[in-house]
Amino acid sequence: MYAALSVIFHFLLISTISWEYNWAQPNVSHKQEKLTLRRGKRLMSFQDYLGAIPYFQEALKYNPNNLKTHYYLAKCLVLAGQKKKALTYLETLIDSAEKIHEKDLPLLYAQTLHFTMQFDKAIEYYQKYLNQTKKWKADYRYTQRWIEQCKNGKILVNKPVKAQIRNLGKTVNTIYSESVPVITGDEKTLYFTTRRPSPQGMIAPDGKPYEDVYYTQRDSLNGEWQPPKSVGPPINTYFHDACVAISANGQTLFIYRDQYNGGIFISKLKGKNWTAPENIGPPIESKYYEPSACLSADERILFFVSDRPGGYGGQDIYYSIKNRDGKWSAPINLGPSINTPYNEDCPFFHYDNKTLYFSSEGHTSMGGYDIFKTTWRKDKTWSPPINLGYPINTPDDDAFFVISPSGKRGYYSSNKEDSFGDNDLYEILFEDSITLPPPALVISNTPTPIPPLPPQPFEAAPEPLVLLKGKIACAHTRKALEANIYIIEVEKNDTISILQSNAYSGEYLLTLPTGGIYNIAIEAQGYLFFSEHFQISENAPYQAIQKDFFLTPIEEASGKKIILKNIFFDFAKATLRKSSEPELNRLFNILNEYPQMRIRIIGHTDSIGSQAYNQKLSEERAKAVATYLIKKGISETRIEYLGLGESSPIATNSTEEGRQQNRRIEFEIIQLGNKKNKRP
Repeated sequence: MYAALSVIFHFLLISTISWEYNWAQPNVSHKQEKLTLRRGKRLMSFQDYLGAIPYFQEALKYNPNNLKTHYYLAKCLVLAGQKKKALTYLETLIDSAEKIHEKDLPLLYAQTLHFTMQFDKAIEYYQKYLNQTKKWKADYRYTQRWIEQCKNGKILVNKPVKAQIRNLGKTVNTIYSESVPVITGDEKTLYFTTRRPSPQGMIAPDGKPYEDVYYTQRDSLNGEWQPPKSVGPPINTYFHDACVAISANGQTLFIYRDQYNGGIFISKLKGKNWTAPENIGPPIESKYYEPSACLSADERILFFVSDRPGGYGGQDIYYSIKNRDGKWSAPINLGPSINTPYNEDCPFFHYDNKTLYFSSEGHTSMGGYDIFKTTWRKDKTWSPPINLGYPINTPDDDAFFVISPSGKRGYYSSNKEDSFGDNDLYEILFEDSITLPPPALVISNTPTPIPPLPPQPFEAAPEPLVLLKGKIACAHTRKALEANIYIIEVEKNDTISILQSNAYSGEYLLTLPTGGIYNIAIEAQGYLFFSEHFQISENAPYQAIQKDFFLTPIEEASGKKIILKNIFFDFAKATLRKSSEPELNRLFNILNEYPQMRIRIIGHTDSIGSQAYNQKLSEERAKAVATYLIKKGISETRIEYLGLGESSPIATNSTEEGRQQNRRIEFEIIQLGNKKNKRP
């Protein structure tokens, strides 16, 4: 809303600023007043509305009856986000529109009424402005849209959702702008964009400091956010640097820069340091405007915003898929069910890999940008967007929304009455247990306003998922390892994601959507791989699992037994399923790397069935694994196989979970030998 409103008012302002001040009271010295007004209007011309406000307030001290100064002050207050303060001045001015020759005064007044949720009265003055405006003018179309938004607002405000919105406080927010919060999947670190003074001390043409990226971390004991720190170079420069998104594991940061034609840049966290940002390049980057983006949790899909030709109007949301070679596919528009003739922005694809949140001036917005939710359905279409509702959405711009993996907390930036200056960062709680005060009655012109309903449960929550996090380290030294983490979807036998742990801390984070069977394999140079298996039911609730992985150095693995957790057989048979191939191929790679290595494959079963049957089945399954490796080229002299049946359980056989652990294949290193091409 601010974008359209600012453009309209800015052009109307230019002609006004050039006028002489013949309307002031006679017989009064105007030198100081004129000087103060000139400074205020100069700042207005640069769209520094916040900076202009004190000058107009000072000018009114010299001449409190100057209606024109009241008008300038009111306009600055509106465009600086201080709507309630502006309303006092506009209510005094509205009957004097003809005296001060400002045709946009009804529009300004209507806009302020709209911001303060006086929807019926706002519609009345929007209509007055339409009656005096030519239909071919751009602001005629915008005004019609604002009337529609007022009607949407009357519906939404009278049906509030159960959400508690909390300012993150002075520890994080300042009198300057804080916006675009992006958060890591473990909710430990929050990055954001701020216009607080920077160490470089550079000032932008609008009189404010350039944008920089800062971060804050949550205290592990009290849960409060700590004083923010600048991420510093090479991410922050002397110009505008704004964060856009961060990967779920916190290892990839997307930023927007407006120098050198602007665009989206990517930086990687290597240990403790961020790499120099690199432009994302085509086909994502173009000569058009791409202000925001987000990466799916599996890092295979990139959603981004562009105003390139071929869209549905204004800015549209597109997506691109990462190919096997690591390059992005040609962008695809999300289509008319998501994109509208108005602007869409700020996509956030949830960790469930199904739910997309975005901001839009279209759909059922109640003013400016509202936040919406849509879900990727099984029929490969997007569900109709749902407005997140009031009080999350307001008549003001509401954007840059992100939500935690659990769906219980959201974060966004807004300019509310309790802001400390410009935009502030806010946290939204969606807990069912929170208690809220009765909703305020919407101001209406109707004789008997309809009382609002009590807050309704939040219906735009994401799908449940499993969050797996922890550390990867050496089993002997406990030193952190930079490892590759492979996530394989068993039913499709497809590697859906390859992630990395942090080289300095060994920390990793990944998410697994419900309704799937997943193999997790962890590999690090010089270490035996480790594998895990997860089966998540369709209706499973949200879970956060802390699991550390310790890898054994290959050079010290002689005599060790390693469980192959991602080997699968048909029921009661020794036939290997195709989904076993990724695990078997990892074992083959180790044998190929160490040409003198000899191993023993050992099969185990649970205690269901006779001992003789279990012995035979375990041996046949061990043989099947050995045969697979031999067919791939490993000499049969290097592989032994053995079946132990039910004789060596590692868990109880009285539960299905225990029996599942006992049904396993292990490999034991009998002889290590030298690594291939090992230099002396």
